[in-house]
Amino acid sequence: MNELELKKLWQTAQSAPTINFERVEKTSNDIQNRLRRKVKIEVWVQIAATAATIIPVFFFPKMIFVALFAIAMTVWYVPELRKLYQPESSEAVSLPVKDLLILKIQTMKNFFRRTRFVMYVFAPFTYPLMLFGLGNFENSTKSISTIILANVITVIITEIAIILLTEWYFKVLYKPVLEEWENLLYELEIS
Repeated sequence: MNELELKKLWQTAQSAPTINFERVEKTSNDIQNRLRRKVKIEVWVQIAATAATIIPVFFFPKMIFVALFAIAMTVWYVPELRKLYQPESSEAVSLPVKDLLILKIQTMKNFFRRTRFVMYVFAPFTYPLMLFGLGNFENSTKSISTIILANVITVIITEIAIILLTEWYFKVLYKPVLEEWENLLYELEIS
């Protein structure tokens, strides 16, 4: 190597961007704390909503199916939410910052995928269960085909509403956190 090549290598090494790991850690902790607050509020809202579905059971005993469905959803959903902000395992803490961010991003994306599946597949059936609990199918003067057609249309409309509400819910509560983590990861990758 000649002197010019060595000088260019030295100058590029001097001008190479450095990563401020303290800032990255502080930013990551701030994001994690905001996520923790959001999740805690949502857990309490979920529990309150489940309790609210139990009250009608005293007046309409057949509503027990809706209440059981709500309880099952809560039993599944609350641990899913807690996975988002639980302190990482000892193995995850020992990971490099970049790998830890990748793990957090993947956990959030997995949460989105599982929640979408459950909401899109199971939640539309709460409305027919509620109608059954209220006694709308007993002693009906309508033909069975009319009842089935009405319920199919209702399930389709409910499915569309659930898709829109679920996507709005993700966009408002959790997408900003995911985007911040992705931006932080991007900054680490280009540095």
